[in-house]
Amino acid sequence: MSVKELIKRLPYIRGLHKQIQQQRHELKQWRTWKPPGHFYSPIPSLEEIKQQAPRIFEGATTHVGAVDLNRERQAELLEEFGSLYKDLPFPEDPADGFRYHFKNEYFSYADGVALFCMLLHIRPKRVIEVGSGHSSALMLDTNDRFLGRSVNFTFIEPHPERLESLIWDTDRNNAKILRHVVQSTPLSVFRELEAGDILFIDSSHVCKTGSDVNFLLFEILPILAPGVH
Repeated sequence: MSVKELIKRLPYIRGLHKQIQQQRHELKQWRTWKPPGHFYSPIPSLEEIKQQAPRIFEGATTHVGAVDLNRERQAELLEEFGSLYKDLPFPEDPADGFRYHFKNEYFSYADGVALFCMLLHIRPKRVIEVGSGHSSALMLDTNDRFLGRSVNFTFIEPHPERLESLIWDTDRNNAKILRHVVQSTPLSVFRELEAGDILFIDSSHVCKTGSDVNFLLFEILPILAPGVH
């Protein structure tokens, strides 16, 4: 092949090289989906594990109490929720006077209806939410309109930008925002919950060594007071 012909082919070769690099990148993304340590990755970050090694490996519990799914009571509760459905006040789209609306990508119709009904059914004095955003907005709206603004909220959210874009300035009077991962929250915060209060875990994260899911399952749930929902 002459130099002239090679020069003519260079753009094609460069394009082919770019395609190969892109395919390699896509293949790597497909294999791991998300990088180690990411909320959605089952592969832990070794660096994070080393940082949290004392908490993870020293004195970890190996016992988790049995969980009674109580299906019959779940079905009864669903029937009771049916009587509350007529009270749903939320608009489909953003509207004045509401923080929450149904048409969102994060916490939409079924989730919103269930949470609204649960709040009216339990009528808690305190709610701690792990993972905050549209669900928090719904709870604040419900507190204003149906619960006499009597509920005290703690929102644990390391990336609170979405939450803060939805709530109002006045919400900071009866709501505390902890801007860090749940693993950094003192256990004493969760021990403040009493019978009739709610721990609401709004999460789609995965279980892996040192993860927030492990922390919630093995360190938080066992210390909750009897009667906490």
